[in-house]
Amino acid sequence: MKIVGVIQARMGSSRLPGKTLRLINGKPLLQRVIERVQLSKSIHEIIVATTDQPEDKQIVKFCNTHNIRVFAGSESDVLKRFSDTARASDADIVVRLTADDPLKDPELIDQLVNMLVADDSADYASNTLTATFPEGLDCEVIRVASLFAANKEAAKPSEREHVTSYIYNSPHLFKVLELRNGFDAAEHRWTVDYLEDLLFAEAVYKEFEPRIDFGWKEILSLVTEKPDIANLNKQKAVRNEGYLRSLQDEDSSNAKK
Repeated sequence: MKIVGVIQARMGSSRLPGKTLRLINGKPLLQRVIERVQLSKSIHEIIVATTDQPEDKQIVKFCNTHNIRVFAGSESDVLKRFSDTARASDADIVVRLTADDPLKDPELIDQLVNMLVADDSADYASNTLTATFPEGLDCEVIRVASLFAANKEAAKPSEREHVTSYIYNSPHLFKVLELRNGFDAAEHRWTVDYLEDLLFAEAVYKEFEPRIDFGWKEILSLVTEKPDIANLNKQKAVRNEGYLRSLQDEDSSNAKK
């Protein structure tokens, strides 16, 4: 059984342009994400799924330089890009990850992979459907056959843009598993959308350097002991803001018909 980690990455962020290759303690954000995912014991290969837009040639060049496999596909139809990447990898199971999360936890990744592998009837496992972990630890594990089915059937713009939404919103078609934390830590924000988030990640890496294998509970202890670090990116960002905006756009479009 081949398990492939697919990291979605692009340069065209409206909130923090070019963030994918911005430096965190001397290394590009994308490299930080890759290093963390490489610590997973269950992932056999990592592929970066970027777009075929000119600005994302920088990502292709970075991956080629660092011997990371890369696939360039549709910018707007992210489900197709993800599905095409999975098909090119000959994967049985794919782990969906995003390039704006430099604090991904490899042990959480492995927990979710093991959860799906242990249940032959399950199609999808994640720790995102009920927010109990800090934002930025999000991970989704999908059987490739289920991903291909979603790519074939999903029709709404939000389903094409947000890769797994068709799967977890169709319980009559797919069996979905959830990993929830034993206590609610969802108030913490460890993803990178804004400059303040980048400064937060930089501060965390500096605290643990030269280690890159620190776990998420170590980060939680750090920000509890040093609230000045936690305060670096305390802002009004909404969790899953992009997905919620897509749903609102669909509602507005349907209302006008």
